[in-house]
Amino acid sequence: MIQAICLGPAVIDMVALEAGVALDSPNAYVAAPGGSSANVAVGLSKLGVRTAFVGKVGDDAFGSLLEKTLRQNGVDTSGMSYSKEARTTLVFISERDGGILFYRNPGADMLLSCDEIDEGMFKEASLLHFDTVCMSHEPACSAMIHAIELARRHRLFISFDVNYRADIWENPEVAKERARYALERSDFVKLSLEELEFLFETTDMEKGSETVLAQSDKIQLAAVTAGEGGSFARTRNASKFVDAAKVTCVDATGCGDAFVAAIISRLMHWNGQGKTIAELSADDLEQALRFANVAGGFTARNKGVIPALPDSSELEDFVRRGFENDPNAATPS
Repeated sequence: MIQAICLGPAVIDMVALEAGVALDSPNAYVAAPGGSSANVAVGLSKLGVRTAFVGKVGDDAFGSLLEKTLRQNGVDTSGMSYSKEARTTLVFISERDGGILFYRNPGADMLLSCDEIDEGMFKEASLLHFDTVCMSHEPACSAMIHAIELARRHRLFISFDVNYRADIWENPEVAKERARYALERSDFVKLSLEELEFLFETTDMEKGSETVLAQSDKIQLAAVTAGEGGSFARTRNASKFVDAAKVTCVDATGCGDAFVAAIISRLMHWNGQGKTIAELSADDLEQALRFANVAGGFTARNKGVIPALPDSSELEDFVRRGFENDPNAATPS
């Protein structure tokens, strides 16, 4: 039985092999299965949550690779659709200047339609997770809104990662409008510090998280991440800041997705014990943030996201050894 649905992009990350170069410099790239929602789906599956992925890929070799990778990692792929009109989206990534370029004109992930979403999954699951990447263009934006309404109809917990990527939006004001629409209908909202500033014109984690909760009575938990600067979480009754795990960063792509998967897994664990978000203490939030920060740091140690995502035993071992210092941190190539 499916517990969680991750809806959104599955893409091929083209990761630069050479460190410290810009996207417009001669380089070599390695193809790695990825995409924010696909990453979270695998992250959840590795942490013991029965997860399904819903999204669209090209009817091509890369689409087949993505489906195979998800399935091999225990993710239900029956909700994947295949486009003959567009190829699987590629995302070129370099370390320099945060270089990320979505190569889609259009990409298959933009073409997911409402009729390709199976309502039966929403009758079975207890959680929906998504972000704004597939809300940048139609028909995928309407499909995403349809999924949100299905989740509300069937009383699913809704998890939303803003995941704003400026290069895929023609108008940043439209991005803000759609992000706020999704945010106001979500139970858990995750933002980076940059996204907090983009939406609410502040880089103060404490005040900003209060502002997020003030957007809707539905929002129960807001988490703000700042990479090496740590993370902050707030419910309506408690809040906590936790320092980042100290690791040698090889590839930061997908660290936020690993963070989200870890937080969701903790929330689902507590829910299974009958503990609501409103009942979480500052100590509970600290435990969740440490777990999530370690997940993000663990993922950063290698190139490519999905192969680097940790399972429960790896995370627990890392935390047990002391997440402040990773003795086995990889060295950048």
